[in-house]
Amino acid sequence: MQLVMTSADIARAEGLRSREQAQSVENTTDAAYGKRTAKQWDDQYMIGDSLLVAPLVAGETSREVLLPSGAWYGLETGVRYEGGAIVHESCGLERMPIFVREGAVIPLMPALAHTPRAGERAPLELVHFGGVEGAGTLYDDDGETFAYESGSCGWWGCSVKRQPHDGWSGELTGPSGQPASYGPVTWRYAQTSL
Repeated sequence: MQLVMTSADIARAEGLRSREQAQSVENTTDAAYGKRTAKQWDDQYMIGDSLLVAPLVAGETSREVLLPSGAWYGLETGVRYEGGAIVHESCGLERMPIFVREGAVIPLMPALAHTPRAGERAPLELVHFGGVEGAGTLYDDDGETFAYESGSCGWWGCSVKRQPHDGWSGELTGPSGQPASYGPVTWRYAQTSL
């Protein structure tokens, strides 16, 4: 899935005076034949609406990243960024720049040699990022057949709410009590990194 931002959002983040100015740079024969003067943002992408990946290639040790509006956290660093702007990320090839939207709930499970077989359950950890209430989505099917094509699968909502006295609670809701492939389910709240 491509990073989806309007040309006005990109122009604002790049500090251009107007959307028309951004388009006037893009819509030229120079841009069409490799003499483009405006930065292209086609090498970063979204996974869902809460994770932004900005890979480096061989020889790079840093890069610029265009973050959509809202607050974001470096997945591994915990650094907080305000979106709607371009940020500079230095990390080398040891770590891929991945950013998590504040309020996201990210499902994690341990590395397995295979997907859980029918009836087998894998531990699931739901990690909530930042200091605001949030939500995420979890998919489950039997992991072996094409039965999902006929609707034998499920989507679970993962929501996090703030409780009185500075606590958090998480709720997993879906077509049945618990996803068949996951268990036990644990939660981590208000995280800024993994």
